[in-house]
Amino acid sequence: MCSSDLIVDPAGPEFMKLAILSRALATGAEPAEQRPEYAELQARIARLFELTEQDFAHILETFPLIPREVRSASLARFIDLP
Repeated sequence: MCSSDLIVDPAGPEFMKLAILSRALATGAEPAEQRPEYAELQARIARLFELTEQDFAHILETFPLIPREVRSASLARFIDLP
């Protein structure tokens, strides 16, 4: 799948959830990566790209400047999503 194949219906529930999470992160007082919405947004986007758990874990490991606990929270949320 390439990014041009990724289509999210702007009237659909997944788009709305992404919009709500993005808005919450944009308007929060603390840094985005310190908020639970950040892990949720990362996990949902990974699901949209149809990543496997192993692929997402590998990608997260390539971002050493993101704290390990944030990366772990993102992976945990990914696993918990239906």
